[in-house]
Amino acid sequence: MTKRMKLIIRVNEQAGSEEFYKKSQHLGLLAVQCFREEQERHRSQMTGLENIAETTLKVTDVLDYIKKQTAHQREKQGQREQQGWKKKVGANGELFGQVLKEDIETGLDSFINKVCENFINSTTDEGKQERQEVHLLLIRQLIRQLVVRYEYEMSLIEEKAKR
Repeated sequence: MTKRMKLIIRVNEQAGSEEFYKKSQHLGLLAVQCFREEQERHRSQMTGLENIAETTLKVTDVLDYIKKQTAHQREKQGQREQQGWKKKVGANGELFGQVLKEDIETGLDSFINKVCENFINSTTDEGKQERQEVHLLLIRQLIRQLVVRYEYEMSLIEEKAKR
């Protein structure tokens, strides 16, 4: 088996772990709470996030997209109520954009380390590039899972509204 195939298997094992799944599901629920009011507009933002993650070759491109979306501030009928990526939601008043950014920057470190452990020498230039690839592959998995959770929860909300 090639090293690339082993790498993909190791990434998928981490992405399938209970801890990783809980992280992605939590992010998906935060997204629902943030974007519930303007479903169509924000559905396209989730699709945009997924597209960036799937097509880019750099972690920083994903982070830049999240920062850009988080920087946008909207006012609701003249009030200074935050919406979307900056809306405070969840039990702790979390900001979806900020939590997602932090998870991508540092929250995936333990998963990256587990994939690379005894497999990638992170001290060489080649190893550093492979570690970046692992990071990007895990970001893609995280975003796929959170978008699926978002879509699922939004479909439940839409079904309830039809009744």
